[in-house]
Amino acid sequence: RAAPSIALPWVRCASAALMAGTLLWLSGCAVSPQARQSLTAYVIASEQVQQTSGDLLTDYANRSLARAASQQPVATKPAEEYPHRFDPAAVSAKPLLTADEKAIAETRQALVVIHDYDALLVALAEGRSDAEVRQQTGAFGSALKTLAKIGGAVIPGIDAALGLAEKFIKLANEAANRKELLRLVEEGRGPLRQILQAMEAQTAAMYSMAVGETNNRLPEIRLAIQAAASPLAKLCELYAPPVDPAVVTKMATLEVQAAEVAKQTRTTGAVKIPFPFVPGRAPADATVAIQAEVFVQAMRIHAQRYAGQVAAQNAYYEVLVKYVAALQAMQAGFDTLAANLTTPADLRSEIARLLGVGFELRNAVATYRNPTPAPATP
Repeated sequence: RAAPSIALPWVRCASAALMAGTLLWLSGCAVSPQARQSLTAYVIASEQVQQTSGDLLTDYANRSLARAASQQPVATKPAEEYPHRFDPAAVSAKPLLTADEKAIAETRQALVVIHDYDALLVALAEGRSDAEVRQQTGAFGSALKTLAKIGGAVIPGIDAALGLAEKFIKLANEAANRKELLRLVEEGRGPLRQILQAMEAQTAAMYSMAVGETNNRLPEIRLAIQAAASPLAKLCELYAPPVDPAVVTKMATLEVQAAEVAKQTRTTGAVKIPFPFVPGRAPADATVAIQAEVFVQAMRIHAQRYAGQVAAQNAYYEVLVKYVAALQAMQAGFDTLAANLTTPADLRSEIARLLGVGFELRNAVATYRNPTPAPATP
């Protein structure tokens, strides 16, 4: 049964918005056009990283659901056309969510928290009305409260943020208190740091799941290669080695190709090299060479599938390397700007770093989507 697709929401980098909003707010909006442009560029750079990361998380969510669907037992058809009784106890005994689904739900909610925190900081940065700021404050508090209640599978200790969430919700219902709000915004950095660190730690499970899929697919491809290699061997056993120079050359080429397939796909035990011709029988002719080529080409097609799987797995490893680097760059930028809360910072180095990891991550994902296997032997 096909697994439903989950699309995780695009979110902007909270660290960039936090510092951009705080600097603008603290300075009383007395920020030069150059500084404002620099802050905007920093947010754009962060968004590039976050969007590509969101795409990667969507891929993980869909893979998790696909695995859960594949592990569900196939229901047997009842003797009747429809069940004649219903047992609510049998339904309630089943868990509502699997471990993977709980992790996905928590990650999705964590991204909502980042999004709402970002919206709150943007509202502060743009100097919106107190009513709008209070609305965004309440939205963030509610999102963080939900995460604190369901969290723990991916973000250990996030339940401790429940008290902070209640403070945001309470402040949203009170008269404007920008000083207290700024203090809470600073305190909110803790849960956001937890989220980024948890997303980094989550990469181990992401890779393990991908490896599991690849490990399941490669044996199937090996069996397909063996299915072509077996009749090839039986064909050769019916004949003696060729004597016609053209056929000799052709069979030698096919033998090299078959050996390369066996080496590449780790099927050397199933592919007989050299071809098992039997002396004393009629020599293989051009017709035999044509038949042998059909089997070898089938093996090579399966070998290309095998190489594609291996290339995709290696590319996914590189994606996660770049993904972790991007998360760490976001955290580094977060901490760097936190040290300059009272003074507009020169963000050019942070922009260059985030743009760099963003492009590297995006390119790694593109390679993963379209891996290039090693070229086959002609």
